[in-house]
Amino acid sequence: MKKKTMVLIGVILLLVLVVPTTFAAVASDSLTTQQQTELEKLYVQQTEIQKQIIDKRVEYGQLTPQQGDVLKQRLEQRQQYQAQNGYSCPGWGAGNCRGGGTGFGGRGPGWMRRS
Repeated sequence: MKKKTMVLIGVILLLVLVVPTTFAAVASDSLTTQQQTELEKLYVQQTEIQKQIIDKRVEYGQLTPQQGDVLKQRLEQRQQYQAQNGYSCPGWGAGNCRGGGTGFGGRGPGWMRRS
């Protein structure tokens, strides 16, 4: 019984460590240049629309101008990160299960790390 349990744990660990990195490599390498360019244009449009939404929220008084500036800076940081990393599909690969939602690069009460 112990031997079966150890084998099962070994197989699970292997799957947890190998499968996400395999999918990450496949996801980013399988795009053509045209597909990559099309995705880039869409991500840039998405960032611009999100900036417009932030501007409207500042105009309507839901955010202070300082809060709006911080949020737009975070959008710019995300845009730069995406450009540097080939606009790969988020969520594939190791390390994406951290934090909760406190912002770009922030920590929060995520299911993988509680502190």
